[in-house]
Amino acid sequence: MMSGLHIEMAFLKVLGEWLYESGWITAITTAGVATAGRADSIQKGASTKSGQWVHIKLW
Repeated sequence: MMSGLHIEMAFLKVLGEWLYESGWITAITTAGVATAGRADSIQKGASTKSGQWVHIKLW
């Protein structure tokens, strides 16, 4: 059974796979929302806190 944290991490990982090579990292770094390293870790679903943070910044 997956907990809420694991479900969120899996969801962020799936979103990252959809965004792969879409130019998302370039757009987020150009906008000054995150650095390239942070955007990459968000895209890979490595950090739910960073993923939540960037979604708040973009909305």
